[in-house]
Amino acid sequence: MDGTVCKAITPPDAEISTTRREVTSYKSMFGNVDRVREIVAPGAFASWADLNTSIAKGQIPTRHNHKDLVGKMLHAEEDREGLLTTEKYGTDPVSDRVFSLVRDRILTTSSFQASYKASDRVKQKGEDGEPVWVLKSLRLREAGPADPDFAVNPETRVVAVKGLQEVASVLSNLAGLDGQEVWTVDSLKRLSPEDKDALMAILSQMPHGMACEAILAEMQMDAAEDTMEAATGKAMQLSDAIAEWEVIHRIEKFQRRLSAAN
Repeated sequence: MDGTVCKAITPPDAEISTTRREVTSYKSMFGNVDRVREIVAPGAFASWADLNTSIAKGQIPTRHNHKDLVGKMLHAEEDREGLLTTEKYGTDPVSDRVFSLVRDRILTTSSFQASYKASDRVKQKGEDGEPVWVLKSLRLREAGPADPDFAVNPETRVVAVKGLQEVASVLSNLAGLDGQEVWTVDSLKRLSPEDKDALMAILSQMPHGMACEAILAEMQMDAAEDTMEAATGKAMQLSDAIAEWEVIHRIEKFQRRLSAAN
């Protein structure tokens, strides 16, 4: 299944030109295994032949937190370390504020969003003996700075979603990863009843994909089990009450017989 990947890193210090309002920094580092066991392979971005053409046409924007347009990409290339890009920031209030944060080294985290074909995400055996998924070819969609609290982990798969369709896609991608079923089930079991209700309400409004349906089914099954458990508990309580009443009734009947005999 084709998908979208979003990752954030804290790269080496960026090169910043205050007069030209340009920033050169890494958006992806090659070879590291991130939290979802993915590796961006060298050549992943360079394999997309239209990268430079899309940059020249302004089709790869520079966004802050995958939301606010703050500039345009001027150049992108791969070196031995990763994907190195140069962006020119705008002069509007939002762009100027973000550029100031980058310039003053307050904002140091970078991120990118790219799409890939299912055939370009290959499962291999990692150095630790556990499986990893190598991203061999990526089509860059956007890149830019990301707030540290926005990308809590410097190597995170999902740092933003822009709508219900993308949420569904992200969840489907997660469910498609080997071992994520355990993550899903365990996470659902840790939710409070209120959070479960809220999540079910959200998922029921989403365009249904594999993950949405799987999670909804899991939650509905849990809800049914909870209902059955509650009903069973009430039935047992009722059964215990009936049994207790029968015992009392028999004792009272026996006492009446004794009284009559005396």
